[in-house]
Amino acid sequence: MNILIITNYFPPEIGAAANRIFMLARSLKNSGNQVSIVCPFPNYPLGKVYAGYNGLYKFEAIEELKVHRFYIKPSNSKNILLRAISMFSFAISLWLMGIKDKSNYNLIIVQNSPLLVSFSAIILYKKLLKNKLILNVSDLWPISGIDLGVLKKGSFTNILTKIELFNYNSSDLIVGQSKAILNHIDSLVKKPTFLYRNIQDFKPNLKEKKKKNKKVRFIYSGLLGVAQGVYKILLELIKNNSKDFQIDIYGDGNEKNLILDLIDTNQKNNIKYKGSVLKEILHESLPMYDFAIVPLAKHIRGAFPSKIYELILFNIPIIFIGSGEPKKFIDENRLGYSIFPENLIELNNVVDKCISLSNYKYEKLVNNCIRVSRDQLNYSDQFKNFKSKINEI
Repeated sequence: MNILIITNYFPPEIGAAANRIFMLARSLKNSGNQVSIVCPFPNYPLGKVYAGYNGLYKFEAIEELKVHRFYIKPSNSKNILLRAISMFSFAISLWLMGIKDKSNYNLIIVQNSPLLVSFSAIILYKKLLKNKLILNVSDLWPISGIDLGVLKKGSFTNILTKIELFNYNSSDLIVGQSKAILNHIDSLVKKPTFLYRNIQDFKPNLKEKKKKNKKVRFIYSGLLGVAQGVYKILLELIKNNSKDFQIDIYGDGNEKNLILDLIDTNQKNNIKYKGSVLKEILHESLPMYDFAIVPLAKHIRGAFPSKIYELILFNIPIIFIGSGEPKKFIDENRLGYSIFPENLIELNNVVDKCISLSNYKYEKLVNNCIRVSRDQLNYSDQFKNFKSKINEI
């Protein structure tokens, strides 16, 4: 089968979306398919094109994947017009690709965010070229934008809602990364759906972990943006007078400078910024940590931070700050502790609980991670089921 994947995110970009699409592409290729990717010049999350990418087009071969990269006017601005221009610049590139590329694709997989890009791809490849098309939905736009406060209900969001519905109705299969996403889609259209969690395609080589460190080590790794609210979390943690914990911060984003300034003024020196590192380097460091903090500053309908799955595979109990499906998943499987974002004042109580936790109770949390990894987060089983679903469309 000749497959084309259209996505706004792809390595060397970091983040859940880029990793998920790359693993999917690699798995499809390893299953005997020819796989091509169309994506912009890498620019996420910094909002500027990475060094080494210029002009209007660049072709790369990555692990036998054919990667077509096109110019984009990048922006991580909160200004809606600037973001729309950025999306539109790549949407135009899709049509240039369609005119240039004469390949006979059997299947098109489109990442649904940003909506203007997926809308453009569907018009071209589904409506005009009559390809089979799978829509990969990882965020419920425009709902997510409204929840985050970057969009306001009005004529613009009404247009986006119509585009969202058009995209769903035009797809042969819709893949969502959370049950909440699929429930939302099922309430709007009657289309085949598939739950495709952002599970990592690897099995960490871990030593048996029975005890936590004497000085309990916490980690946050990921974006440092408004959706995560790491700065507010650190403002609470510096109020904790205990000397028996340390938190290391990995990542980048628009709160980075605020966080660095806070660390500079925190004389207790138990909060450290470790920079933005490659995933492979981070994975080498993860086993040294006792707990991981995973926050969603606001309730975003359908959102499920995929780093939860990754941390569980590393047998690291989680402190989740958020609500909805992720909180339910953590609580029901007893994978750590959770608090609502509006109750952030409770965070230090949870940290103190982690510090005083007996090794017996800590081991139970670790064993729960091992159980869930085995029973619910098997990438090979998920991909096998996904291939079967593809054959049904």
